[in-house]
Amino acid sequence: MLNKKAFRPVLIVAGCVVLALILCAVFLRDATVAVIDLDGDVAVIPGSPENPDYTKEEVADLLRKSLEGRFDTVSCSYDETHYVYTVYLTRAGMAVTAVQAADGNKAALDAWNRSVESLQTINSALQKAVDTLSPRDLVMIYLLNDQTPDNALLIMLNSKVLTSVV
Repeated sequence: MLNKKAFRPVLIVAGCVVLALILCAVFLRDATVAVIDLDGDVAVIPGSPENPDYTKEEVADLLRKSLEGRFDTVSCSYDETHYVYTVYLTRAGMAVTAVQAADGNKAALDAWNRSVESLQTINSALQKAVDTLSPRDLVMIYLLNDQTPDNALLIMLNSKVLTSVV
């Protein structure tokens, strides 16, 4: 014969676990799905982890907004053929810095390397957000020449430099 009193603590613990799971599901339903940490600055993207309901254009807009104020110009688009969000950035003085760095100016080279490291951190943070919002998609960053914006000074994918003028 089973002793019902012996199972009471087990039932209480099981009930508490079920209640905790229900509360987590309720409170996390509208939780943040992505936090973009850009060198200490945080951009929060709200939504539901189970069903983020964001279009590709909305994700591109969220990425753009997370970078506004850090660069002179920011734009972002999505390429459906290659599953890539492309972020285009410009910052005043980067073309001159790149030329001086390529010519061997140590101060300019140090500034260029710091900029590349910062962009790698940004690329990584944006990729983490995209992994949450739009799995399988990638983030590519173009640092455009601020004097001739049709030319890229740096192209980066997965925090790896693909092309650099320096």
